[in-house]
Amino acid sequence: MESIRPKSKTGNEAWIPLIQPQWQMSQMNLLLDLPRLETVDDVVRYGQTYGNSFFNHRRELDERLILSKLEALHHDFPDFDLFASEIEDSPLSREETMILLNGKLLSNILFWHLRPLLMTLSLRADKTFEIGSGMGEMTRYLYMLRKPSNMSLGDLSTSLFFAEVFLSASFPDERLCYFEGEVDPDARFILIPITRMDEWQPERFDLVFNCGSMQEMHKKAIEGYCKLIDMSTDVFYSLNEKPTPIELPGFKVLYESNGFIPMIMEDSVVDRETIWVRE
Repeated sequence: MESIRPKSKTGNEAWIPLIQPQWQMSQMNLLLDLPRLETVDDVVRYGQTYGNSFFNHRRELDERLILSKLEALHHDFPDFDLFASEIEDSPLSREETMILLNGKLLSNILFWHLRPLLMTLSLRADKTFEIGSGMGEMTRYLYMLRKPSNMSLGDLSTSLFFAEVFLSASFPDERLCYFEGEVDPDARFILIPITRMDEWQPERFDLVFNCGSMQEMHKKAIEGYCKLIDMSTDVFYSLNEKPTPIELPGFKVLYESNGFIPMIMEDSVVDRETIWVRE
């Protein structure tokens, strides 16, 4: 069972008081619960249960809800045929949160992740970085949709543990590494613990994106990420609550929606979707 234990040496954990209380609780709960997570299935199910991880808002589904989301998806992206694509939920996911429709496993969280991927489909994405990547589900969909050469994921070390297990099980033939002072140049997936962020000197990214995590950060953390965005990319996609104080001097807004986005999640409070490009 050693293969599903955390591999990253995250260094000094003194930053924990600086994160929001629910994430502090998530960190501590995982440390207590880790001994009973013995299989990949245990880890994925634990990570996909809201209250354990807080980054996965899955719900039990019926076909009517999925049909309404499919209709909304077609309205916003009429040229995208979900059933002609490779994209579907993972067979590793909690079965009670998915339905099988036309041979595809579908869930509410799939539609959450699909929107940013389709909104940025016309933009180059050979090298990407996701801020607040959770257990790597959006990375999995991005891989299936566009096959970037490498994808970097930044998050808490506990979140990256789930991503390590989930992505390794989803793509066993792809290389995955943690950043611990250097990056494996052959890795498709690169996990960046936030405790290593100040040591990391990334190459240029085609696209940096953040979905629903900056709204839960302290202002100082957001400012740090904005500096990283400025030095590493010309394109940034963000989907967060309206009050999130994102400031990017030298960038202009290519697209912005300040209204509720109903196709994402019917109970979502996310109401600002923005694409920034360098001026």
